[in-house]
Amino acid sequence: MEKDSVGNHYKEVDFEELEKLVEMQCTLEEIASFFDVHKDTISNRIKEQYDMDFSTYKALKGTKGRIHLRKLQWKSAEKGNTNMQIFLGKNMLDQSDKQEIKTEGDTTIKVSLLDEE
Repeated sequence: MEKDSVGNHYKEVDFEELEKLVEMQCTLEEIASFFDVHKDTISNRIKEQYDMDFSTYKALKGTKGRIHLRKLQWKSAEKGNTNMQIFLGKNMLDQSDKQEIKTEGDTTIKVSLLDEE
């Protein structure tokens, strides 16, 4: 087995698996735990393979996971999942269950859009 520059056994990292973990928004610590190595080992392998630090790599690869999740949410909403439609409306369209109407002066009227029986 190869040794690294400080004499430790060199640990290989499966970059395909690493990318999947980053897409799922795993932290450096979680990824290191998954591979049963120190977090510096993950950082070093990314530096060797891609010439970038972990945070840059995560910013680059993590986007793919967020896109995939957004697609799944969108499909769920299209299939009629009312909760997902409400969630996406609130987060993407700035909708809310309550509306504040400001009047002249310091009076604020709060109106609920839901039936509160």
